[in-house]
Amino acid sequence: MINSLINLLNCKQIQKRLQDLMVSMTTLIDSKDVLLARLREAKNEAIEKVTNFQKALESAIEKVAEMSRKEVEDMHKKIEEEILHDKTDLKNAEDVLQITREKLNRAEGNRAQRFVCTKIAERKMKDTENEMTGRKLNDSTEITFIPNHSLLGFINGLHSIGEVASKSPGQKVDLYKVKGRKEINTRLTNDGTLDYSNGCCLTYDNHLLVTDCNSQKLKHNAGKKLFSRHVAFNKSGNRMYVSDWYEGIVCFDGEGNYLSTIHDSDLDGVDGVCVDGRGNIFVVGYKSHNVVQFSENGKKIGVVVKDQDVRVLWRPHTVCFHQKLNRLFVTMERSNVVNMFQLE
Repeated sequence: MINSLINLLNCKQIQKRLQDLMVSMTTLIDSKDVLLARLREAKNEAIEKVTNFQKALESAIEKVAEMSRKEVEDMHKKIEEEILHDKTDLKNAEDVLQITREKLNRAEGNRAQRFVCTKIAERKMKDTENEMTGRKLNDSTEITFIPNHSLLGFINGLHSIGEVASKSPGQKVDLYKVKGRKEINTRLTNDGTLDYSNGCCLTYDNHLLVTDCNSQKLKHNAGKKLFSRHVAFNKSGNRMYVSDWYEGIVCFDGEGNYLSTIHDSDLDGVDGVCVDGRGNIFVVGYKSHNVVQFSENGKKIGVVVKDQDVRVLWRPHTVCFHQKLNRLFVTMERSNVVNMFQLE
């Protein structure tokens, strides 16, 4: 009897546990359906972004193509006007020759008049011959177009028109760690004064560009004057971050509306700012000699780069991030050295 009761109780407990487990399983299955629905929406949004970007590229290409067509039309118009002008001058010269010939014919019986007309005809013929020779040499009737094959080669070398990435809602963002450091010397042989690297950025093909305030050069493109304004834009979050020396990092939305200001005790003299494309913000402390990492909503994650003895990172000025290689580039005041930190 007792054994039967125990077995009955165990059976009921197991049934309840099974029921609870089934309810949990149903909830989990339903959550997966929600995730699948979100995933389909995200896919459609991503494809729409690809299409919109393609249209933007096509529009940009059409714009420069239209400029090339206009250049062809302008050159054709210029050459056409020159040829028509030459034709008019030649026609006038032909009329003068015809008149000269008629005068010479009419002077057939008058030797004095014939002599004068002959001299005039010789001078007119010489002038006309010189005019014809010059115009033949200067004639230009061809227009050609030389395609930019390097542009076509660059496009053909691309495997995609953007980067595809996945991001889970509420995904935790961890603090980057410095795995290694390398110094990049940007000083050129013809630089007369000490370099002052006050700006840096990466090109579309991830080549580092550094501005030199003293020599007023954009390194690897000498002679261009550039004054940096420290601002970063997070495309995924549609947010803009502007550094303010005294206030901190001022956040705006994509329309330029003020959102918030990031303050932190670890930062003294806020200078350079950049983003990593994953929602992280890197901010340079000029006086605190460090780089601090924040999430896209302004929450502090931690200090990525710090230099207690102020030897490696002396008065850092600007910062930029290589998304594919996880490299952080930091310039320093009155220095031709750019610190490259390998992060993980």
